[in-house]
Amino acid sequence: MRNIKKNNNILFTTVVLFLILFISFINSRKLKKTKFEYFENPSPDVIKELICYEPELPKTRIGRNYDGGYVIVDNLKYDLLIGCGISNDDSFEHDFLSKNKNIECYAFDGTVNDLPNFHPKIHFIKKNIGPFENKKNTNLHKFISEHKNIFLKMDIEGAEYDWIDNLPEHLLKNMKQMVIEFHATNKWGIWDDYKVKCLNKINKTHYLVHAHGNNNKTFDKINNINIPQVIECTYLRKDRVLKKNKQRYPTKYDMPNKILRDELSLNHYPFVN
Repeated sequence: MRNIKKNNNILFTTVVLFLILFISFINSRKLKKTKFEYFENPSPDVIKELICYEPELPKTRIGRNYDGGYVIVDNLKYDLLIGCGISNDDSFEHDFLSKNKNIECYAFDGTVNDLPNFHPKIHFIKKNIGPFENKKNTNLHKFISEHKNIFLKMDIEGAEYDWIDNLPEHLLKNMKQMVIEFHATNKWGIWDDYKVKCLNKINKTHYLVHAHGNNNKTFDKINNINIPQVIECTYLRKDRVLKKNKQRYPTKYDMPNKILRDELSLNHYPFVN
């Protein structure tokens, strides 16, 4: 009799444990489903923040072919180049300085120990870019505050948003031209309201004058419009009024980031108006 009761207790305990584990499993599945559904609903407001404008000056390509080179507005003068995100490619910084011989460059990357290639005017600082200043990170405020016509190149794998959000507007205005690669979807989340807020902040002081989709990723379809998951954006300070862009994207200066894949066509609104 005692053995029967003991076996019944063991069975009861086993059933209870099974039910607890089963309920936990169901709840975890619900959380994953909710997270998945969240990632499927980006903000439609990103569309209006990616309206492109046409600069009065010609464009050119700076940096190596394919990934690492960017299209910018040519024939402008600067007092500093800031390169954020170097990794194993400093071709942009070298090429830019060959065309702008009278300026210095500060290059930042906390993930490598030094520049891939030495240049006497590139000062390497082993720090990542972020919203605060400490031994391993910099918000660039000191460098930006000391110059008025900066060119900024930034490719920092999603950290761009916190940096932009915490940059005072009067310092943002010290950037004459910027090229920033925005990382939106997949491991970086979605085109959410926070990312849209950062784009809107830049658009208050700068025009988006060139856009190129990184074909290492693909499109998100937002309100039936193809928006790249990763996009290279060139901004020009609002020193004069510009008209909306009517030029086809990609242009003759653009090159695919990944050689064996087709370019992402941006020949539609909001990039072409």
